[in-house]
Amino acid sequence: MKSEKKLDLIFCPYKEVVIERVSSELLEKIGALPLLILLQISKNKTVEDIADGICMQTWVIRDAAEELMQNGLLVQDKNQAYRLTEVGRSYVRIYDFIKLFQAEQQRRYAVNLFTCQLEQVRNEHCFANTKCPDSHMLQLPNKLQNAKRLISTPNYENTLEYMKQYLNLAEVSLTDDDYEFIQFQLHTEGEVFYVPYFVPMDAYLKSEADSEKQSENDIAIPHDIWLSVPLIEGKMVYEYTAISSEISEALLKLHSVAPEFLTASGKKHIEKIRQAEQFTLKSPTLVIDAYGGRKYQFEDSSTITSNPPNYIHPFMLSERYSFPTGRKQAKITGGEFYYRYEVLQKRTVFVKIDFSRLIQSEEDVL
Repeated sequence: MKSEKKLDLIFCPYKEVVIERVSSELLEKIGALPLLILLQISKNKTVEDIADGICMQTWVIRDAAEELMQNGLLVQDKNQAYRLTEVGRSYVRIYDFIKLFQAEQQRRYAVNLFTCQLEQVRNEHCFANTKCPDSHMLQLPNKLQNAKRLISTPNYENTLEYMKQYLNLAEVSLTDDDYEFIQFQLHTEGEVFYVPYFVPMDAYLKSEADSEKQSENDIAIPHDIWLSVPLIEGKMVYEYTAISSEISEALLKLHSVAPEFLTASGKKHIEKIRQAEQFTLKSPTLVIDAYGGRKYQFEDSSTITSNPPNYIHPFMLSERYSFPTGRKQAKITGGEFYYRYEVLQKRTVFVKIDFSRLIQSEEDVL
């Protein structure tokens, strides 16, 4: 089956955010002077060099260094010079990372207000889509009404994991363990905007990936969406075409009241007409998914229902496919039989999917 109709779109609300502050609780707890000493020692500076550089008494620097030794951040080598331990080097790496990040040009970030997760917006023009199509059936709900307060919490939701994909940790030799001590604080900006998502034709078909998630007891929080999938029921109707439909009708009426009036040829036609009727009777009822263009094959009863909960407002998918029109010759000896598809009824089934099954559009659609 082929369809000229485009895939349906669902619009998801987003909120732009900026990274207001990058910090580390480790660095804040250690204090300004001890951190400065670690940074200077990482550059092979002596206690005297540090004291001269910041105009402080040498004994003040030495006392602070001794305390750092007690806390496992410094050691002394055989020449009594201070050197960083691995823990001390971790502090320096975290500091270098924060400075490097602050110096880099910021990209645009946004929080998905339906999943409440920081997510990439692939088309930056979407940041200007502050008006959604009027129909609420096309728009996902905003689950983060108090967005400003919640999003401003340090390392909101998936921020730490999300930011990692854009950072080159190796550039400052930052380890995964170091990164866990980084804190990103977000700040919301501007109006809510809308990002379009396609509903792919296989969005509601169970995949191998779904089975693997279930087998691994995946604990990710689902973000359910209910779809109203259109179904069309029909069957193949066979016709005997060696004579016109008018003659067929007349022969059948005559045969019912005076079969003796028919010639051998007429009786042969009656036999063929009855044969076409039997083909039709034996033809199975077919049910097609009018959105995906395939035979109806939803198997997971836990995600399918004919009556969704009252509080659910399903997204009604469009009819993109139907049965072929016109007559086709049946593959029956003689070539006297044709068939066509007859629609018996249309109905819908409601299917629950996760938001992750949608595909974000990278094109301008508004």
